[in-house]
Amino acid sequence: MSRLKRFATGVLSGYAAIIANVLYTLCSIPLALHFLSRAEFGLWSLVTQIATYLLLLDLGMAGSISRILIDHKDNIADGNYGAVIKTGALVLMVQGALIAIGGILLTFGLVSLLEIPLNFARDFKFLLAGQCIALGVFFVTRMSLHILNAHQRYDFGNYGQIAYFAANLVAMWIGFRAGLGLYAMLLGNVAAMFCSSALLMGAVRALNLFPAREAWGTASWPVFRQLFAFSNELFLLSLGQQLVNGSQALVITRTLGLDAVTVWSVAMKAFSLAQQFIWRLWDYSAGAIAEMIVRAERDRMRQRFRQIFVITASLSVLTATAIAVCNSDFLAIWTRHRIAWSRTNDFLCAALLVVNCVTRLHVGLLGPTKKIGRMRYIYFLEGVSFVILGLLVGRQWGIGGILVAAIVMNIFWTGIYGILRTAREFNVNAREIIIDWQKVPARFASVLIPLAFVTAWFTHSLPNGTRLAVNAITIGIVGTGLLWKLGLTDELRREAMERLSKLRRRID
Repeated sequence: MSRLKRFATGVLSGYAAIIANVLYTLCSIPLALHFLSRAEFGLWSLVTQIATYLLLLDLGMAGSISRILIDHKDNIADGNYGAVIKTGALVLMVQGALIAIGGILLTFGLVSLLEIPLNFARDFKFLLAGQCIALGVFFVTRMSLHILNAHQRYDFGNYGQIAYFAANLVAMWIGFRAGLGLYAMLLGNVAAMFCSSALLMGAVRALNLFPAREAWGTASWPVFRQLFAFSNELFLLSLGQQLVNGSQALVITRTLGLDAVTVWSVAMKAFSLAQQFIWRLWDYSAGAIAEMIVRAERDRMRQRFRQIFVITASLSVLTATAIAVCNSDFLAIWTRHRIAWSRTNDFLCAALLVVNCVTRLHVGLLGPTKKIGRMRYIYFLEGVSFVILGLLVGRQWGIGGILVAAIVMNIFWTGIYGILRTAREFNVNAREIIIDWQKVPARFASVLIPLAFVTAWFTHSLPNGTRLAVNAITIGIVGTGLLWKLGLTDELRREAMERLSKLRRRID
């Protein structure tokens, strides 16, 4: 299968997984809010985010294993490929045990640190311990996903996500019906991990991605040192990413309480899903970019990265604008007015979405090149700065202040340094990236954003459902047309038309 076909299959299946995530979210949150109070739902959101922090015990090994496997996947029979798999699996097994133990230990100190209400203390401890034990038990099965990613078979990873959402929803519903309350959420997660892991392991076997019996090689310290050397560079990067993207619930719990965590978790869902939708373009291109580097296709890599940059920036402008205009009405209908926040927060979330999507590309390029350098400190400093600033402004300015803190810190740290690193990687002036690369997305935004404000002003007196429909259709149809006309380069439009013509000829 060619790179283009692998990319297309990965993107299409990735969007199918996002649709599954959307359906899961649309069903699971009303279901959970029916059986749980807002404070209980906020407690579960907090538990899942804390457990996510323990995944940092991965120490960057996930990205390291996938990237090192790419170096050896063209010669599966030489023993090095199998040695990486064996060594990586042993490391993942140890890390899984540490995650489980760490989750149990954390239950003794976080209740007072996060000011968990006493009536929720017992449930918080049991849920956190149970979630971390489940993550630890299934951690070694992640090796299947690393193997699939190294071979750019992202489609099976996406099928695993679809299975995850389906199993989670069914098990959760059964748990709620059985009267398990909050523990139904834990039951859903455990069932989802089992089903997803089983599917991925079966996919690796079905695709014959394991080496032959005589070509497995041996797990060894030299291989571990190779994996650890690269993962050591990725660790602080991962920690910073977690602080930036995964610490909001902790900051909000500390400054505003569990009810505010529920509002944040639910109101941000549309933006989170949109972010996944946009990130898929880079996620499924990174393997091909790494392959181009291994095969010394530097000019082609630079061209592709710039194309991905333009598409990502323009697409983030379209989706962020559409959600900002529609989110308040969507929340009113979806949660029956139980969850609401100001439109100002929606537009701040939209700005954060665009900034995150653009700066993430600069960070993401470092993995395929294996040149992390000082970026690991920059991303970590951004995360620490955000947490400190968020705690300072959260009590006074609420969620809006926390969003502003995230935007400012992202631009100040990752934005500035990331542009300089990308410019150095491609041996171009930073001005070219700041102005030339972003000229097309900026032109698109200068037309779409005023249109969105005019549309919102004309529809402000309509009922929620009517306003949502009018705004979504207007921004969706007109915005997509503007994206094609203003948000893409001539080169991208020409290549897209050529691909469509080839597809039409095949169909005919």
